[in-house]
Amino acid sequence: MEHNAALAAAMDAVGIKQADLADRLDDEIRRITGRDAQLTNRQVRRWLNGEVGWPQEVQRMALEAVLNRPAVELGFKPRAKSSARRDPMERRTFVNAATGAVAAIGVTGPRFGHSDAERFRDEYLRIVNADWAVGGSRDVENKAVELAAQVQQTLSAGSGSTRVRQQLYSLASDVMSCAAFAAIDARVNERARTHLNHAVALAGLSRSSESQYHVWNHYAMLAGQQRNATEAAAATAAMKGFRVAQRNAKYGSLAHMRNAVALTYGNLRTEALRSLSAAEKAYGRVSNADQHAAWIDFYDESEVSGLSASVWFKLGDFARAEECFSQALDNLRPSLVRNRALYMAHLSLSQARKGEVEQACATADRALHTLNPGSGSQRTIKTLRDVRRVLVSVNSSAPEVTSWLERVENGARTLR
Repeated sequence: MEHNAALAAAMDAVGIKQADLADRLDDEIRRITGRDAQLTNRQVRRWLNGEVGWPQEVQRMALEAVLNRPAVELGFKPRAKSSARRDPMERRTFVNAATGAVAAIGVTGPRFGHSDAERFRDEYLRIVNADWAVGGSRDVENKAVELAAQVQQTLSAGSGSTRVRQQLYSLASDVMSCAAFAAIDARVNERARTHLNHAVALAGLSRSSESQYHVWNHYAMLAGQQRNATEAAAATAAMKGFRVAQRNAKYGSLAHMRNAVALTYGNLRTEALRSLSAAEKAYGRVSNADQHAAWIDFYDESEVSGLSASVWFKLGDFARAEECFSQALDNLRPSLVRNRALYMAHLSLSQARKGEVEQACATADRALHTLNPGSGSQRTIKTLRDVRRVLVSVNSSAPEVTSWLERVENGARTLR
């Protein structure tokens, strides 16, 4: 047995002792499965001493979430495959470690089926639509977290077919991704990361390429918001690697688009424009016959224009950015209220950076009036604050500018 130095180093890096790690893993496993694992110091000690070289599935997921590293980077080594020698019943029960409720041995409780999955999906779609309208709302975030808990409770307390079980894990992951996105829009980054760590574990249990792609799409957004170019690039690489991105042009296009944005953080202009071109070409292959999940409905021609504008803006081409933001707003669906306000704010900032200060004020006013009063979209508010800073620095005496700055100073929604 060899001492697991990698695990010890990872614990030291975040200042976690054996007892603390056991407690935090218990909390994470409870989030994943709805049940207590009751891990002890002894279990952690066995990992550190090398007595256990490859923890159980749910323990590995919890370790990866708490220490933010893949299991293999924590010094664990997968066991050699021996499925041909194992009992078929044993092979069918790996999920039992995660939920205690696999339909294999001694399961009791109500049986769930497709009707339950559809009922939960309808609730999820209502949350998605509310997010599109309001954006960044703590109410939207909380409802998503509560729905994911209900789905997990159903999985934990009942039994069902493998197919339905995986559908429910996929749905729970998508719901937690929705909660994460609400937190991203509200710019509450740590809460967003917690939700995504939960979502990625659920996506793994679902074995759904689409759900895993969904999670990494939001990891890419979060990393970009935190100006972490390395993590953003890694997240977009993960997106491009999933089967759904390779087989469905819409997913492939969005992955290239996120990559283009990520590359701008490192000022890699040539690479960013190459990825932007790949995104646009891939979108040109999108067919109405292609199936896709509800959450990615937002990604249409207007969004391609809007995200393209973000790339041009970050590369300093404000005129091209203004043109693309205008195209996005011309084609944006009425239901995407938050996105309309956000793109108006970005259009205003592009105009301000170009020196079109009077036009920037008019556009910023439209953004403020578009934003739902109950919105918590701090991405939009931050962009409008950036507009204000540019206008203050210009020190223009134009009546439109002085009047707008005055209204902002006295308004209920402060941009200071």
